[in-house]
Formats: sequence, structure tokens, C-alpha cells
Amino acid sequence: MHTETLATTGTEMRASKISLNTLAEMTGFPAELIQQELFLSEESAEVEGVSLEQLRKAMLSYIDSAILVNE
Repeated sequence: MHTETLATTGTEMRASKISLNTLAEMTGFPAELIQQELFLSEESAEVEGVSLEQLRKAMLSYIDSAILVNE
């Protein structure tokens, strides 16, 4: 896991990123499935990892699309 510094309104905040392989190990889902279902167009997710904010956004989008399909 690595961190990056983000500039936000004059202050600095550290955001941790996690690799998809580590996320896969933690969740029990294959990294390929996570990439396909949550980060379709984001190749950088696989290379750079994802932040908690990115993961939340991707999961909410996935849930919303799954709900729309099932209605």
C-alpha cells in the first residue's frame, strides 16, 4: 500500500491507496472481477491502486446499476 498527498483548499490530506490484488486478498474476490465490475474504464486502478473514496464511488455506481437492471 502506498500513499499520495492531495491538495484540498490549502491544506494537505494523505490518501491511502490499495492495490486491486490486496483488495482481492482482503475480500476473497478475484482481482480481475473487481477490475471488470467496479473499474471498467480505469486502467490506473490496476496499476496505481484505489483510494477509499474511489472504491466507495465505484461500489455505489455498481449497486445503482444493479438495482436498475433488476427493476
